Amino acid sequence: QDEIRILPGLVGIAGLRAERNTYTGWEWLPNLRISSLVSQHHLTWGAISRSVRSPARIDADLVVPGFPPHAVVNNPGFQSEVAEVAEVGYRGRLGAAASISLSAFHHRYERLRTIEAVGSGLTLSNGAEGRLSGFEAWGDLMPMDDWRLVWGVAHMRHSTEVVPGRANLGEDPLGNNPRRTASLRSLANLGANVQ
Repeated sequence: QDEIRILPGLVGIAGLRAERNTYTGWEWLPNLRISSLVSQHHLTWGAISRSVRSPARIDADLVVPGFPPHAVVNNPGFQSEVAEVAEVGYRGRLGAAASISLSAFHHRYERLRTIEAVGSGLTLSNGAEGRLSGFEAWGDLMPMDDWRLVWGVAHMRHSTEVVPGRANLGEDPLGNNPRRTASLRSLANLGANVQ
């Protein structure tokens, strides 16, 4: 990884990570980030990266005790699931008592895990693709010196589709995540030794 100061207040970071696993060999994970200090208390940033979920033993060598022989067919050719991610964001202080962070993201997934029929049995395969887009915001506010409110909201939408010529007999490979979430925490100092 290397950090490059392009201009005063503009910094780029480029990195490459290599991981090796027993099932798929070497995986290359590049990462490129850029940030711009707009002013002393305001920062914008962007990033693109690639990540993988390497196969676990269950993906390539599934055994289900009690199932008849050949009901579950192992797939030693199961590949890593891939995510290509793009993000942009802003962080800033809004006066002495508040800060905020905003970000938007888009993920593109390839080779997602599916359950497919093989002969008279089932196997795990890489038969789906997906997209996930959304935004999130969080911040904090200090109404008083000893009282802090921390809040957050997120909204995302995803879609998956089976690759032509394939099938999925299982659930959505991207899971069943809520479309919207929100949180609010209140932290208070009650004297010098209790929070």
